[in-house]
Amino acid sequence: QLGANGAMRIDCQLAVLLTGGTGCGGGPPPRARRALLSLCGRDGRYRLACQWGGSGCQAWPVSAANIERLHTRFLSEGRLTLCLTGPHVQLLISGAEPRQLAGLARLLGDVAGGRGVDRRLLLGSGLDYSSLTSLDKRRVRARTQTQLTVSSREAYPSAGDFPPHLVQLSVGPIGLRRFDARLCRLGQLSVLRIHGNQLESLPDAINRLPLTELSLPGNRLVTFPGFELRAAGPLASSLAVLDLRDNCLAWLGSELGRLAALRSLDLCGNRLTRLPDCLPAVPLLRSLALDGNRLRLLPRPAVRLDRLSIGSGQPFSCRDPGRLPVRLPVPDLASLCLAVVRRLVVDFRSKSPPPLPWHLLDDLAAMPACAACRRHCDPRVAPCPLPVHPRHLAACYELPAPVDSDGNGGVATVPVMLHFCSAACFERRFELCRYFSC
Repeated sequence: QLGANGAMRIDCQLAVLLTGGTGCGGGPPPRARRALLSLCGRDGRYRLACQWGGSGCQAWPVSAANIERLHTRFLSEGRLTLCLTGPHVQLLISGAEPRQLAGLARLLGDVAGGRGVDRRLLLGSGLDYSSLTSLDKRRVRARTQTQLTVSSREAYPSAGDFPPHLVQLSVGPIGLRRFDARLCRLGQLSVLRIHGNQLESLPDAINRLPLTELSLPGNRLVTFPGFELRAAGPLASSLAVLDLRDNCLAWLGSELGRLAALRSLDLCGNRLTRLPDCLPAVPLLRSLALDGNRLRLLPRPAVRLDRLSIGSGQPFSCRDPGRLPVRLPVPDLASLCLAVVRRLVVDFRSKSPPPLPWHLLDDLAAMPACAACRRHCDPRVAPCPLPVHPRHLAACYELPAPVDSDGNGGVATVPVMLHFCSAACFERRFELCRYFSC
């Protein structure tokens, strides 16, 4: 803050550590006290003045020869350490407003370098401490607080503003019915979690927030985004994790495709019957959770996912094919699909046989690894349907050989969809005709 004459005055916590003489030793570290700091002086002779929060004042001379070291690594956290040689002390400053502390660090740097200092930011040589007020400890903490967790209504800041430098905010089930407009003024907020409340919509001003994670589970949202999502706004370019599980979503707006940085999308426990056609426009999306919805169609074309959680009870779930005549260590397509639905999670990065039937993989445009080189296939390359002998298929994937026969002394042939990223991989894998059924 600036005083009446324009001089810089910084509210902070200050600890004075003696580094030489009888004051040094193995005693306990000094306790920080509330203080108000100012740089004063003229004609190249400066002093760092301190008004303690209770009463009393103290000052230390600072000059190019006196400043031994200035630690500015943690300025963004409101911390600064000044090492002086005459007297031998360390001034440990904490709990200050980062911008004001950066200004003081620049002034001290100019003094240490023998450069001139802006006199408008200095107090006169004759100090008048009567104008310096004592500090409010809660105010100092609020200015530098970066994380806040609210678990009760009493802890929610209903009056005044949120701490201006919040980076992470978590709000538990306290009965919020509307999105607090004050949150949209937090320019450094990157993680926002509001769960178990009654939010039905989001304001347009949320575009201003540079969020990397937005978690709104257990609310009453009926649509998303429900506001004009600006492609050029901070939210669209920074949001990487979006959690909307256990809401009342019946449809998703086309603006969802503007989230260029989105990597994880959780839509479990909603009322979706289909996914938007804009989903392929999200280039970085790798994890998609759809459990507990009413989907009738998978997205086509969809993004290339690493993880898909479908869940049971979806209308497109495969029917039970009944008891198969052949039991193989390498399951057939129908049982594979059933196993996937029961397992709930599909990992497309696995090197095992494709976990979904080829037509569902084609709908998802999420090709498994190449059967030869193990690289992920280009979704533009059509897969190759081949009738493959199960014993040879087991050898391809280094799995145990089948033990049951088809009842005629041989092992049944199973139609399997294999994927190859190039013709060279195809020829290398099937260089001999022994891999094909006759």
